[in-house]
Amino acid sequence: MLSCKLILYGKRPLKHLRSATDFKSYRSASNSSSSSGNKEKMSNKIYTQKRIIKRDRLLGSIKPFINEKCDTPESNVIAYYLCKLLNLQILKNAYENIGCKVLYKEPYLYVESCEYFNQQDSSGVFFKNGCVVIWNMKKNNITKFLHFCKSHININETIETYDFEELEVQNVNNKSYVNNSIIYLSSNNYRTTDKISFSFGLLSAVRLNNLEKKIENKLLLENNNIEILKKKIKSTNLDLLSKQLFTSKITLHNLRYELNIEQDILDVPEALWELEYQKKLFLNILNIFDIKQRVDLLNHRLTWTFDYLNSFLDYVNQKHSSRLERIIIIIIGLELMLGVMQMINTVGFVSLQ
Repeated sequence: MLSCKLILYGKRPLKHLRSATDFKSYRSASNSSSSSGNKEKMSNKIYTQKRIIKRDRLLGSIKPFINEKCDTPESNVIAYYLCKLLNLQILKNAYENIGCKVLYKEPYLYVESCEYFNQQDSSGVFFKNGCVVIWNMKKNNITKFLHFCKSHININETIETYDFEELEVQNVNNKSYVNNSIIYLSSNNYRTTDKISFSFGLLSAVRLNNLEKKIENKLLLENNNIEILKKKIKSTNLDLLSKQLFTSKITLHNLRYELNIEQDILDVPEALWELEYQKKLFLNILNIFDIKQRVDLLNHRLTWTFDYLNSFLDYVNQKHSSRLERIIIIIIGLELMLGVMQMINTVGFVSLQ
């Protein structure tokens, strides 16, 4: 008899099941509970997998070119600002044709070295706005690497004529980091991604170098112009003076726009928005070169010159207004004189009659 037997479930006897119907319903409930538990575990597993995939997102991964017959890598990275826009698609095709592995995603092109350049374990990162960052490459091979694409980018024979920044690079097995102005570059799958992230920071540094020189030269020129205009303040041609001051203000406005908006020197690149750790690497490079402080100083100098020009322009406008007032007073005086003369003539004519 079923009611007289102990029904075992796991290790415990089920004493409260009195019939086969009760047993079936119990098994059904158990199966249902087990099924819902499995579904919950599966959903948690899928969610965990999604989170892991997001955390492991890379910009790309290219294995370094290794050939013992080629030159060994240098322990440095150099960024050059070529001051001209680059056609990355053409460069990609050119380097691919000689056997280089490339990674092309606007606005950058990552190129791994190959046997053609006699250089192992090195790479270059080209940016659309005219910057190139060379990793672990000997100086003579850098010249060869860049002159290879000279037909596509018009560069000078001597690379040293361009603005550049250089940092020391050391390889590590763990995560990449920056310490004492030295880049410690990871050897794991993040190596390519970290190189690109550091390259974005070096891009901001060399662009700011170039822009600093440009602003320095413009401010020097504008200050000289102001001194010349001071001597012309007594000139009769105040309209020309005002026009020259207005032109100077437009020049300063364009420089401020280029520094704060057009160049995007302080902004985190869009490619790094979802990569929190690589975003920190980028900001670490900005800190090495004091990018924010230098931008603030340039803005302060531009603001000071702007205010000086405004004060000078106000003074010129005031003199212009004073001159207009004198002209108006003279015209009114002449009208009064004509009126008096006409009145005298009228009175004299009446008395004669």
